[in-house]
Amino acid sequence: MKVFDAIVVQVPTKHISSLIKRFSLRSGITLTDIPHRSTVEAMVRDLGVISDLQTAEAILDNRDCTFGFDATTQEGIHLNSIHINITTQFIAADEIAGGTADDYHMQICDSIDNLANVYCSFHGKEYQTIRWGLISNISNSLTDRCAANHAAIQLVNASWDKTLNELNCHLHPLDSIATKVNHH
Repeated sequence: MKVFDAIVVQVPTKHISSLIKRFSLRSGITLTDIPHRSTVEAMVRDLGVISDLQTAEAILDNRDCTFGFDATTQEGIHLNSIHINITTQFIAADEIAGGTADDYHMQICDSIDNLANVYCSFHGKEYQTIRWGLISNISNSLTDRCAANHAAIQLVNASWDKTLNELNCHLHPLDSIATKVNHH
């Protein structure tokens, strides 16, 4: 459980083993079997696979799902996050090349394809059937009003051969409130 606790609070995997050893020694416990970094990283991957499986199952069990995405640049790295609104399952948060419609389109489609692969590997189902089931149950997109996002949805529509209801919102209400207050 200590490994998972460290993962959740984003301790770099290269430090988790030594951190567990130090905490144990401070508690007067000498551990003889501490997980190696490769084991810790396998545990992180396992958590990702479990999350992907749960997300695929949730989409397949619910009609008219909505996916949302939003991007930001932090320290020169462009990150895009994709989530599905059912009970809110997380699909992906990936570093992508830039903020273009093609980048977002590829990430969205690749993420759904990955969910289909994970589901099929676990349940022994046929890939195209599951992929189509996932796509069929996604009816809406939700993102902010950005030309690249709109263009990405058009590309997703073409790839999936369907038309999503494109919902727009302002995903940063605190920024809006702060801007409004600062102008008064």
